[in-house]
Order: sequence, then structure tokens, then C-alpha cells
Amino acid sequence: MRYPILLVGASVLAAAALGAWLRFGLVEPQAVALACVGEDGLACQLRALTIASFQRQALSWAGLLLVLVSGLWGLTQSGAGGAGRVFGIVLLIVGAALGALGALLYGPEPGVAAALAALWLASSRQGGAKNCGA
Repeated sequence: MRYPILLVGASVLAAAALGAWLRFGLVEPQAVALACVGEDGLACQLRALTIASFQRQALSWAGLLLVLVSGLWGLTQSGAGGAGRVFGIVLLIVGAALGALGALLYGPEPGVAAALAALWLASSRQGGAKNCGA
């Protein structure tokens, strides 16, 4: 994974698009809410699961936790390559995606913090921070 910031950025954009669709296409429309009264279809189950996931900002906090664990993992794996580095970047990507998804699903503070921290960590891991002042 040579450019982790591209992977993290792509995961943030994809998760934000999914979050926007879930929020504005499934959760907020009154017609969908009224159609789901007494219904047990797949869309209604997905809507109920989405509502349950954002009631305590669970997605945003999980994303922030994964980004923090990835940052700590990177500190313990400094100079190491291979599977340890890949695992840290995967944690970072998943955390960023959960943060972006949670930010659009009514958990903006921890979600945006997770996405921004993930982008910053990815930038520093690929060496982008070294070239900023040159």
C-alpha cells in the first residue's frame, strides 16, 4: 500500500455517499416511515437497523476508536513492514469509513474527528508530512 491517503480518502467518500443515501433516502422521508408502519420488508428492516445504529452515535465512536487504535498500532510498528503495516492501514481505512458514515448519520463530532484524524495519519504514514515545508 504505497499511497494510503488515497485509500482512506476513497473510503471516506464512499462511506459518505452511502451515509447520504441512508439518511436522505431511507431514514428521513416521511413516505418511507409511513410505509414501514406494520411492514417487515427488507427496506424497513434496513431503516430500523440504521436508526438503531445512530441513536448513540455508535458508528462515529467506533470509527474514532479504530483510528486511535490504528495510530497507536503505527507507533508500535514503526519501521516494520509487511502484515503489521497492512493491518494498521486497514484499521485506519475502516475507522475513516465508519467515521464518515456516522458523521452523516447524526454523529458529526466524533465522525468528522475520525475521518480527519485518519486522513492526517495516512498522510504522515506515506511520508507526505515530510515534504510540506520543502
